[in-house]
Amino acid sequence: MMYQKKKRILLGVVVVIAVLLLIKLYDISIVNKQMDEQINAYNNELKKRKADLNEATEKKDYYNSDEYIEKIAREQENLVKKNDIIFVTED
Repeated sequence: MMYQKKKRILLGVVVVIAVLLLIKLYDISIVNKQMDEQINAYNNELKKRKADLNEATEKKDYYNSDEYIEKIAREQENLVKKNDIIFVTED
């Protein structure tokens, strides 16, 4: 009789521990899901910032190019290249 009572108590303790572990496992899975969502958000932000950086780098390279400098010189400063033919019109 004493043996069965100890066995029931032990079984009860094991059940309580199992339930507590399941609850903790559920909590951990929720936290894991939240962390995955946060990681995805950070990755999306990183992709956007990399694209912005790439665009800014391309603009900087273009603004430093001879092609752009020549374009600005012609359009804003009215400069011409050697051997360009200039037409003067009456306005």
